[in-house]
Amino acid sequence: MFSIHSFSIMESGVLLAMSVDPFVTIYNPLRYTALLTLPNIIQLPCGDTCPNSILGLCIMTSTFGLDSRPILVSRVLIVYTALNITSGEGRRKALNTCASHMCTVLVYYVPKISVAVVHRLMKHTVPAVPLFLANIYILVPPMLNPIIYSAKNKQVREGLLQLFLQRKY
Repeated sequence: MFSIHSFSIMESGVLLAMSVDPFVTIYNPLRYTALLTLPNIIQLPCGDTCPNSILGLCIMTSTFGLDSRPILVSRVLIVYTALNITSGEGRRKALNTCASHMCTVLVYYVPKISVAVVHRLMKHTVPAVPLFLANIYILVPPMLNPIIYSAKNKQVREGLLQLFLQRKY
């Protein structure tokens, strides 16, 4: 589903970009050749990118804000409900489920926000820093999610402990 939605968003962006040319042609046909001259087209990527950076940061924070609110509300309700459970074992299981999901959310959002902030606000940083953070954003969450959710499973946890304890000897 993630790939489908990602490619849909990319396709929509490409279609939007492709719609500008016919729009100018139809909306203002007499100025088309004056507007889309070679110097103007070369100037587009070389112009001031500050509005694009601000817009991108706003979209990133609003996406984070829109997604994080329901996540936060659901986790608060789970913790509230778990604390009202009288059984210690039931309370532990409910909080364990909540903790693993919160770890997954943090593993996803912290690199995502870091990449967005460094890319848009720290223009004069060492070029390796944004590249390193982008690689962390792409690689770390998919690698850690199975580990986070598998560590909850008692058999997997015991198997991993045996594997690492045998390697020490």
